[in-house]
Amino acid sequence: MRTRLRVGLVLSGVLLVGLASGWSVAAQAADETPTTTADPLAGMVGIGDQLYFSGAIITPSDGSAVRSLSARQAAVFVQSWIGTAFFGGSDIAVAPPPDLPVTRVDISGQWGPGNLGVNTVYYATGAGQVYVAWPQNQPLAAAPGGPPPPPENWFVAPARVTDALEGKADLLETAGTQTADDYLTATTEAGPQGANTESGEGADGAVRVAAAVAASGVLIALVWRRRRSQ
Repeated sequence: MRTRLRVGLVLSGVLLVGLASGWSVAAQAADETPTTTADPLAGMVGIGDQLYFSGAIITPSDGSAVRSLSARQAAVFVQSWIGTAFFGGSDIAVAPPPDLPVTRVDISGQWGPGNLGVNTVYYATGAGQVYVAWPQNQPLAAAPGGPPPPPENWFVAPARVTDALEGKADLLETAGTQTADDYLTATTEAGPQGANTESGEGADGAVRVAAAVAASGVLIALVWRRRRSQ
């Protein structure tokens, strides 16, 4: 009888130890299960230094049809004027004549590290001049089409902006002008220096400045702050 009791206790102990081990292994396996999250930059096109764009919505004020830009076209459009916006000097701070129709452009993307959302800019052209407004006090919107900021901070922009808005310009292949997927692959395989550093040949001075702005996020932040304080 005592022998049977001892055997029963031993078997019960073995069973409990086995169950506990199984629970421990299962819990460990659950903890080690990799979690995957969608890359927020997937499908976007960058112009350098954490500036990536997924598209744009163009809303003319003259009643013309609303149209859109692809991720690459939106990147080209921003690249065509952003350098002038930061480095063009005070002499280009000119508003368009009040009779010119103004086009609203809602641009979706990442505006610096982690700043995902929509910025609204404005475009007008006439008498051989191109004007762009990029309101500096606007918050990033969650989606295009919401209440727009007032068109302010106008400046005279390069003529290339018109072709870019019409989807007829090409992206200058400078550092950072890749899709997010290409960028992540390059930095994984070769580190931060793995990004494309090929420069566009034959680019005009204004466009080269637009490419240069993508090389320094710190400088962008400082100039942004300076412009907002004016």
